[in-house]
Amino acid sequence: AQNGGAVVSAGDVKVELPGAQAAAIAGRADGKLVVGVRPEHLQLGMPSQGTPGLVELIEPVGPLTYVDIRLGDLAVRASVPADYPVSVGDRIGLLVEPERAHFFDPAGGERISAA
Repeated sequence: AQNGGAVVSAGDVKVELPGAQAAAIAGRADGKLVVGVRPEHLQLGMPSQGTPGLVELIEPVGPLTYVDIRLGDLAVRASVPADYPVSVGDRIGLLVEPERAHFFDPAGGERISAA
């Protein structure tokens, strides 16, 4: 924990968590969690922002576009507005909205709640 918060990492992705979320996961003896973030809660930025990644696939679906991103050994899917300027092969930075991350116990699948 740092300054009442904590840092959770999954592969190359690191997310700084605020106090309530940090406190909810602090008691994990083995330090292992399953982290879930919805595609609409991931943001694309410049490669120098967030976690650097490579755009592998773009899937337009009406008013939005799904973007599959490779982050080292980890693959994630983000969603952006349909007119967002992104192409396969682009190097981007992936930003996670920490307050939108969800945590689960890997053994039983129960959600670990900050509330």
